[in-house]
Amino acid sequence: MSFEGRWRVREHVFDAEGRALGTVRQRRILESMGPKRFRLTQHCEPDASLDAHPMARFAGTHVFELQIEGTTRRYLGPAVLGTGQMLGEDTMWGEGVWPIFGHAFQSYAVSLADKQLTGGVFSNGNALMAQIVGVAKPETDSDGWPELTGPYRPEDVATHWTGTRTLIRPDGSVITTHQVQRRYGDARWTDYFLDEQRCVTVEDTAATLHLRSDNGASPTTGVRRRCGWSLELEWAQRDGRHVRAFEALDAGDGHLAVIHRNYRDLQLADIEVLRLTPEESHE
Repeated sequence: MSFEGRWRVREHVFDAEGRALGTVRQRRILESMGPKRFRLTQHCEPDASLDAHPMARFAGTHVFELQIEGTTRRYLGPAVLGTGQMLGEDTMWGEGVWPIFGHAFQSYAVSLADKQLTGGVFSNGNALMAQIVGVAKPETDSDGWPELTGPYRPEDVATHWTGTRTLIRPDGSVITTHQVQRRYGDARWTDYFLDEQRCVTVEDTAATLHLRSDNGASPTTGVRRRCGWSLELEWAQRDGRHVRAFEALDAGDGHLAVIHRNYRDLQLADIEVLRLTPEESHE
């Protein structure tokens, strides 16, 4: 499904500790202005529960233009300045600033058959202001708004997941796509793809993680942070490998989106995008 058109969005807002604060309802309109040029308009209405939170300033209408250059999206202002990148056909990652809102952002969008999973973070430097986990559906004559429901954790939806793993170059071009399976067990999960398996083990309640692979690489150690239906992960290793990852879950309809940004000596080496559904319902 294209990102173009008219959408209704519900953004679930969490604080740095993962506590749910409220939601922002948003009507999003992405319309063409000519070859490779678009205008994005957002009409936003935060819940009354956010009145004392910085997200209350998000209320109102915000407009910015964007330009397409290959896999890159240039956010040209005035509301948003920054850059987005398509990761394959249906996944996008973005970074930049909202000058009027007064915060930097990182964002993601994953296009599914009849909806988008969307979200990210607003921050000032390393100070997190809000974590957003959202869902969008095409606008219809109905008065309803989409929302995320169900368990926060994919292992509470299903223990066996299956789908695709796409490996992508830093410029956004696709290297390969192949099948992947994920199995959840006690305080761990394992991804199986090609001739490899990658096991993530939660070692203690402090959220320390160990990532082990059977491809000869040394184990890596990392941390995690959960905010509702999203999970942020980060690992580092002595040889200069560094992984920044996040996962977004649609528990109601059974979709799990995973993005790994893999660095080597501080340089982005490649990106992995996993798109998973419970094995028993995989199409």
